[in-house]
Order: sequence, then C-alpha cells, then structure tokens
Amino acid sequence: MVYTRSRRPALTLIELLIVTSILALVGAFVVPTYQLILSQLELNSAVAQVADFVRSAQQKTVTEQKLYGVTFTTNGTTVPLYLFNSANSTKTTQNTLTLPSNITISAVNFSGNSDIQFATSGVPNFSGNIILTDTIRNRSREIDIRPSGAVINNQSEF
Repeated sequence: MVYTRSRRPALTLIELLIVTSILALVGAFVVPTYQLILSQLELNSAVAQVADFVRSAQQKTVTEQKLYGVTFTTNGTTVPLYLFNSANSTKTTQNTLTLPSNITISAVNFSGNSDIQFATSGVPNFSGNIILTDTIRNRSREIDIRPSGAVINNQSEF
C-alpha cells in the first residue's frame, strides 16, 4: 500500500505579514474614532445626568414642600444637591453628582448666581443655562433652565 501525503495549502510568511499589516492599519483608524465616539457619549451622558439631577431637586421640592437646590461651580466636576433651611439660611448637602474626569462645568449663567433653587411650586429662583465641556474634544453642550421650571438639554453642539 502506497501512502501519499496530501498537501494542505499553508500561509506563507509574506501572507501573514500582509494580513498583520492590514489589521494594524485598520486598528490605527478605528481606535482614535472609538475614542472620539466614547468622548461624545460621555458628554451626552453627563448632560443627561446633570439635567436629571436638577429635575430631581425640583421634584423633591414639589413633593416634600421643602426647598431643594443645586450648586454649580465653574470648572467644577461635582454638583451637590442640597436642602435649604430658610430658618437659619443653611444648606445641607443631600447628594452629589460627580462628572467624568474629562467633563467640566465651563459656564454657569444664572443672573450672577451659581445656585438653582426651586420654590414649592417647582419654579426656579433663577433661569439661565449651564454649559458642560468635554476637555478632550473641546466640545460643549448646554442645559437650559427656563423661568417656567422646564429643564432642557440642548442637543446641538457649539
């Protein structure tokens, strides 16, 4: 009986190098794009979280009939929600929202004040906006707080 060796096609070294080079090129384009997308998602998420945080202060005020507010600090990365005691004018922090490391509060435009406090009807003491900035991509998003109490996250970038 005669045995014959079957020849399987094998990859040559050059073919392996070509495939590896192609994968490296694709990776070189995909990784930066992924980082940009991730950065944009973090900014969108931070805007949604801050808007929800402001809405929760508003809702707590209306529900509990106690004065709640939120403090914003320019270049800050934390947002405290506080309970205001009108008897002695003190603020007691109830909860704090921490923004991702690449997101900062770049501007607070509330008639010279950095606090938004809600009346028991849900109306804010000031209207204006907060601008969050992604320090990696230098992109910003705005949250508007209207005199009616509506909290709107602006979807457009500027």
